[in-house]
Amino acid sequence: MDPNRLDGKNILITGAARGMGACNAEHFAEQGANVCLGDLDEDEARKVADALAVGFLRGALAAAGAPARVDATAGRVTAQLDEAGIGGMPSPVATVDARTETYQRGVVQAMRAIVDLRPGDHLEVLTDGPGAPAAYARWADRAGHQVVDVARVRDIKGRSGVRILLRKATGR
Repeated sequence: MDPNRLDGKNILITGAARGMGACNAEHFAEQGANVCLGDLDEDEARKVADALAVGFLRGALAAAGAPARVDATAGRVTAQLDEAGIGGMPSPVATVDARTETYQRGVVQAMRAIVDLRPGDHLEVLTDGPGAPAAYARWADRAGHQVVDVARVRDIKGRSGVRILLRKATGR
């Protein structure tokens, strides 16, 4: 466990509607802190809070393998589960967790994992390295695969990352 994580700590951020306040809110939330936002512009602060809540819930559902559409409005977060996996976000048939790897090694892991998939199947890649989404997109494009979605997520243990959903080339 990282001793610098802020799990369970309570943090109050003023000026959280934009700029450094919003950045700090995201950073502290990613580190596991309970974040309370304050700003003179209440509407903008609510938008930041909603975005943080959506990212957390979307990540938890993705880690559980539950494709869903997640929205937030005025502090109310809703999730529409797609149990069949055929709606807005397809279910991956394989996952590569490359969060502890360099993006180069992560791309190699993804290349190996996608070989066993059928054309049209989806591969989920979890990464956290800077530049990683662009590297995966370049590889996927060159190989004829499709990037379906890129989203900031948080897994069931609260670890943050970037989820890249790739669709294997159909060969057409």
